[in-house]
Amino acid sequence: TGIFATTIHTQDFKDVDGDRAIGRQTIPIVFGAAARWTVIVPLVLWSVGLSVFWGLSIVAGAAVTALSVYVGVLYLKGKTIHEYQVAFYWYNVWLSTAHALPAYCRLFSEPYYALGA
Repeated sequence: TGIFATTIHTQDFKDVDGDRAIGRQTIPIVFGAAARWTVIVPLVLWSVGLSVFWGLSIVAGAAVTALSVYVGVLYLKGKTIHEYQVAFYWYNVWLSTAHALPAYCRLFSEPYYALGA
């Protein structure tokens, strides 16, 4: 719920023109170019926090965090609808990865792995 609450506006970047036409006030419309930072900051914070919470190895945690930085940079550099569509695709890859972390932890963390569970 926390991830959705703090990052769901990523979907609004690709439809700013349509939202503006119907009078919707979305984060990208209200905050303009500064809204791009509202993507990278929470993604990186969630990635680091989830990596610590699930006890990921340094390599796995770095991979999840690197993916979040990549997604955030796509949003920071985005200017066209197509670029934001691509960024939103990668956001969903990151989101799927974040949702898979409990399974990853169960399969590969030391306590579970050592017990053969």
